[in-house]
Amino acid sequence: LALAEKERTRRSPHSTMSPAAARAVLFILLSLLPSSSFAFRLPLSPSPQSTSVYRNALRRPTVSQALRENDADVTRRRELGRMAEALLGGVLLSGLGIRGAAFADGEDWKETDSGLAYSVLKSGEGPKVEAGDLVVIRFRGQYKNIVIDDLFRTSEPYYARAAGGKLVAGLEEALLMMRVGDRWKLKVPGALAFGQQGRSPAPGRPRIPPNAPIEYEMLVVDIPGKGDPLDLYFGDTDQPDSDFL
Repeated sequence: LALAEKERTRRSPHSTMSPAAARAVLFILLSLLPSSSFAFRLPLSPSPQSTSVYRNALRRPTVSQALRENDADVTRRRELGRMAEALLGGVLLSGLGIRGAAFADGEDWKETDSGLAYSVLKSGEGPKVEAGDLVVIRFRGQYKNIVIDDLFRTSEPYYARAAGGKLVAGLEEALLMMRVGDRWKLKVPGALAFGQQGRSPAPGRPRIPPNAPIEYEMLVVDIPGKGDPLDLYFGDTDQPDSDFL
């Protein structure tokens, strides 16, 4: 800076800007830059006044910081709106024993008092399942990105006694609300899935940790002796997303 000042004086001897004024101008220019731009140190000896101006300038948020703070405010407002909507839906439906549930996938979900959430993918027209019925079902479970118990791709469906305790509690509860032809998607909380004990790993069967929530998809194929069964006893290996399977 001293060399620059001498050169300036040599070239312009009639200049009226003092060295102190030059340093003040330099600090004002530097204050307009973001703090991340200063990757060097200048051998300057600023006055206390110019140092105060410089430090105050560094405290001002940059444009990118202001934009990030504004985005964070918008996100917080949106989250509060979603929470209020979910709470209002729960209050309106609580008298029916079914609570509205807000999920990110945009599907129409309902939630029972136990915490089981379900979405109707397809409505059937067959007889309703009752406790003690022998039911023919297909289902597929998923924990995170791991598919478990995929009975949509087997040659034979699964036979179970409704409310007989052979299925996880969440499937048992959903089954008693379904009828033949129904296909539902389920979000089963950990307490209604494999509970505190989880599920140990086995060949072809992944480990499920304790209290892990499981997503299921279940189809009621038939109740033998009650109405006509669906013609869906074969697996859907080639077309897993067909109208029924």
